[in-house]
Amino acid sequence: MPRGALLLGLALLLSLAPLASPLAPPLAAQAQGAKELFDQGVRALQAGRYSEAARALDASYRQHKVPATLYNLALAYQGMGYPGKAHQAFESYVQFADPAKEATTIQGAKGETRRLRGAHGRFALKLTPAEAIVEVDGKRAKATAGELWIATGSHRIAIHAEGYERYEQALQVSSGQFDLEIRLRRPSGTPSERADALVTAGMSLQSAGDFAGAMAKYRQAEAIEPTPRGSAQMGLAEEQLGDPGAAARHLDKALRSSGDSFIRKHRGRLKRARERVSGQLGMLDVKGTPVGAEVFINDRPVGKLPFSGPLHVVAGSVRVGARMEGYADFEARVQIPARGFGEAMIQMQPASNEAPAPTLAPITMQSAPAAAAPAPPAAPPAAPAPAPAPPPQPPPPAAVAQAQTQDQPPAVDEPRPESGRVSDIEDFSDRASEAPSGKPPEQLATGFETTLGAGHLFWLSGPETDGSSGAFAAQLNFGARVAWPVSFGLQLNTSVDLDEEGVTAVIAANPGLYVRGHVQREKRDLWFDVWGGIGFQPITMQFSMRESEKIDPTMIDLTAADQTSQTDIARRQLGVGDLLTIQSVNLPLELGAVFYVTKTFGFHVAGQLTFWFPIQECIHDGDDAICVEEGLEDQTSLSITGGLSFLP
Repeated sequence: MPRGALLLGLALLLSLAPLASPLAPPLAAQAQGAKELFDQGVRALQAGRYSEAARALDASYRQHKVPATLYNLALAYQGMGYPGKAHQAFESYVQFADPAKEATTIQGAKGETRRLRGAHGRFALKLTPAEAIVEVDGKRAKATAGELWIATGSHRIAIHAEGYERYEQALQVSSGQFDLEIRLRRPSGTPSERADALVTAGMSLQSAGDFAGAMAKYRQAEAIEPTPRGSAQMGLAEEQLGDPGAAARHLDKALRSSGDSFIRKHRGRLKRARERVSGQLGMLDVKGTPVGAEVFINDRPVGKLPFSGPLHVVAGSVRVGARMEGYADFEARVQIPARGFGEAMIQMQPASNEAPAPTLAPITMQSAPAAAAPAPPAAPPAAPAPAPAPPPQPPPPAAVAQAQTQDQPPAVDEPRPESGRVSDIEDFSDRASEAPSGKPPEQLATGFETTLGAGHLFWLSGPETDGSSGAFAAQLNFGARVAWPVSFGLQLNTSVDLDEEGVTAVIAANPGLYVRGHVQREKRDLWFDVWGGIGFQPITMQFSMRESEKIDPTMIDLTAADQTSQTDIARRQLGVGDLLTIQSVNLPLELGAVFYVTKTFGFHVAGQLTFWFPIQECIHDGDDAICVEEGLEDQTSLSITGGLSFLP
């Protein structure tokens, strides 16, 4: 080789050397950085600082994909209360880890995934609008890989979005996979009308004993437009739910609206309720640090530090707690006298190793492959990849976008084939939401009821059938429907017969009680109710004014006559203006139907088959009377009436 060519090749080789040599050090530096982040995450995990652990471990995994990092990341998500993310990370670890070297830890991860699935319901959400915010028990919740994980048991779920009506419902969650489709409606009517309709719906639930459901309606109404009526009803419901502090605030707010007609009408009742809750309350002044710590009174969240003034609390031994990410939980007890005052000073300390350890122990670098270890047997799955580490608090949902209006009510779909069952949701469609779009939620058909009717009474059997074509009949009922489908109350039946032979008039008055069963469940315009029932009229009276007809008593064989004939003979002997009274016990059977023109007013038609059991018959003339109590004949009548019905 010529000498010039040799020198040229050597020079070229020396010129490329600086470009090639830096390639190895960055890879080593990257692995070293991943190890430091891994160790940082493990220390935070062991100290209970789960958000910090998740951030460090996620950053470590992005730099160097080690299966142990996924395992520890799952523990961090579990500690943060993200079961969906924890399950996802555990499954990724099991798929990525070396079965020969990490068999024990793999078994632990598999057991934890089974436990998580058994302790949660997994709902595949389909929301309209898609960006709707989901809250479970008042806290925001987000889906993981399209699924919303909710712990088994009783919860309350709420879905809301800007420009749509809020939806809220009790939810009984069991383990399994379910499809859940929620369509929010566009609001109809003015804010005042929508708020008033929600308060009315809440009052119906409250009268039926569903105070939690009523509170959900009142909170929705308050979010749309606060009203004195809504505040008053919230206070009364909170008293029943055992929250006298909140009840006092809302009752005070309502009573300050002295010009409102609803408050004027019910001021006495509201003042008595306020006095009742006052006897259960004291004042607690809560101070301390750090700012932003969430404070709990007897495990009920009441706000965050600092507070603008003292809080109403139930008198007695009060448990004060505080929580905040990065700090150890605080708890203390304060004794508050009734109508007295107390003070709680919160001083939270930074979290340390006293924090509870994860359910499973984290993997340290001594038990995990080193940062520079050979690659695992299989590449980590592309999906699901670990989500970016969340901040110390769960991230807020994306901004709500406007979507096309949907008129259908919320509904639960059939289970997916792999689940084999549907979720146990308490009437998730919510009957109040079944109203056609554009109308306010429906009300339960409860409250006081009044019916007024008139018609004709037909005698079917007994002595009144002779010579009578029947009588004019009237009926008045006043009662209450406390809960569907039963109503009960007072009843008054009257009849006037002017056609009986030999009688000027027969007048009957039958007061008593009734119990009915109804088909109607909700108040609706242009709606039918069919009902049937039974009554009891313990003392009823018939008054008969007989025509004059004197006879010679010597012409009558009294020994051959029965007792009823004796009273008739006595009546004829007494002469003009005699009065016959019959006392009886009545048992009416009823069947009727109502067509409601509005939610509270309608027309009815009813039939009443009545069995009359006489207990005494008397003939009167001034102070004289002859009475018979035996041998009296039972009667049966059928009355057909129609009239007006009211269910305010």
